[in-house]
Amino acid sequence: MNVLFIIISAIIVFFFVLLFSKLTVQVYFSREKNNDHLRIKLRLWGILSYTQEIPIIKFDPKDKAVVLKQEKHAGQKTIAENKKKITIAEIIDGIEQFKRFLTHIAGFYTIIKRFLQKVTVKNIEWHSRIGLGDAASTAIAAGAMWGVKGNALGMLYRLVKVKGRPNLSVHPLFQGTTVQTRMSCMISFRIGQAIVVMIQLLKHWRASGAPIRSSNSKYMTGGT
Repeated sequence: MNVLFIIISAIIVFFFVLLFSKLTVQVYFSREKNNDHLRIKLRLWGILSYTQEIPIIKFDPKDKAVVLKQEKHAGQKTIAENKKKITIAEIIDGIEQFKRFLTHIAGFYTIIKRFLQKVTVKNIEWHSRIGLGDAASTAIAAGAMWGVKGNALGMLYRLVKVKGRPNLSVHPLFQGTTVQTRMSCMISFRIGQAIVVMIQLLKHWRASGAPIRSSNSKYMTGGT
């Protein structure tokens, strides 16, 4: 009986510790010429980590599909590597399903907004290089890119808590043609807050009486 009590108590304590623990998400994206790379790394308690890498993102005009090459890492070990294709039809179908999902959840935006207000984003870096072959076009494009970054940053400040000063740059290349960009940031939130959001979404979904629609389409699945 004492052993059972100790085990149950330990489970309860672990559950509460997990609820108040912060999950850190490190996001990195880069594009150079036709090479794209996306890396998402999850860290918990500074010791547990899981990384999802998508080093190749390209469009296959023959099949009209986006080709993704995925790599999954647990710590320093690669646990899976595969390639997936997502057709344009599947992407459109996914967007339509998401729209239907939004229409059946009352207060969806309020729920997400409340959660985002508790999310912290820091170490924001966004560096770009652009060249369009002539000085005039390059200067205009560089100015437009600064505008895009300014608007994106303004929206981010309204949605989440931003810590530290973002490091942004746009380097015009007046000789040559290229578009390169590199973005990274660190996102953190408490696991309990994310669980509360999921419960609220599920509650509103069930209250709407909408059936959960399954799709035969093959979508890319992320890590576990």
